[in-house]
Amino acid sequence: MIHFIFTGSVLAQDCVDNDHMVFVDDTCLTMHMITPYTNTYGSNVTYRCSSRLYSLQTAEFDFCPVELCTPNNAGNWTDAYLSCAQDECYTSGSSHLYAGNRNCGLSGTTCQAWNQQTPHAHTYISADFPDASIDDAKNYCRDPAGSVGEPWCYTTNSSVLWEICEIPECSADCGPADLQVPFDHPCTEIDPITIPPTTYGTTVNYKCTNLLSKVSAINGFCPVEVCQANDKECYDSADGHSMWYMGKQICTSDGTPCVRWDSLSHGYTDNNFPEGSVVLAGAYCRDPGGLKGRPWCYISEDNYYDFCGIADCLCT
Repeated sequence: MIHFIFTGSVLAQDCVDNDHMVFVDDTCLTMHMITPYTNTYGSNVTYRCSSRLYSLQTAEFDFCPVELCTPNNAGNWTDAYLSCAQDECYTSGSSHLYAGNRNCGLSGTTCQAWNQQTPHAHTYISADFPDASIDDAKNYCRDPAGSVGEPWCYTTNSSVLWEICEIPECSADCGPADLQVPFDHPCTEIDPITIPPTTYGTTVNYKCTNLLSKVSAINGFCPVEVCQANDKECYDSADGHSMWYMGKQICTSDGTPCVRWDSLSHGYTDNNFPEGSVVLAGAYCRDPGGLKGRPWCYISEDNYYDFCGIADCLCT
């Protein structure tokens, strides 16, 4: 199990400051935080997958991708656990077959176990669930007998009967990728890293399998759409050396375009960039001052950021 830590803005405070620690199983490569949030009771922070390993289909643990600020938790946030597994979606018209491992509602409140009658009584039986029995359904989000049309659960809050779980709908809406990618002359052959499903939001990442050595990229590029790789498209992970990455990738690992460094107020100065200029840094992935240890970029005017998935020169 690994974890990611995010930064975000806080507007008020009932709970202590959120440490933004999220436990992630091996299905998740990168993730992002849905913002803004507050530290007032009832607020939550939701996390979602940006990219995932398509070879792993099942969540490796019970998870809730939401942290919740509650007064009965001693002013602390609940823990967030996230899985990017393929089966964590439901099929329209067959929501009763959803058998994933999410176990909290939309607000982040823990689900009531289906074999319990408190705090909320119900009449569902084992035959209503896709699991072997109502006991095996545990407190996972389900849609027993297709009663609602999407996964939901009774909550452990006596004041809130039930909530939907905001599980995405599985849909094949783009068709197979044609895998046609334009690339410049340094790259002589490309391959997709994975053959992904066709649902909205899916990205195909490419890498060069054959390239001309000692040639720099000739224009800005995003390897989710355009493949250009050369001796400069990696970064030095030695202490502080990531600042000197001068490649031309202009998107994060999931294909989100980078925002120009000179379009934001972020506190970094010309001296923090290898070009010696915030303007010349453009929208390229960078690690100003080497502070984060690997190239990254801002992805919104609110100064939210993500890493770029650029290779470590020491590992290539």
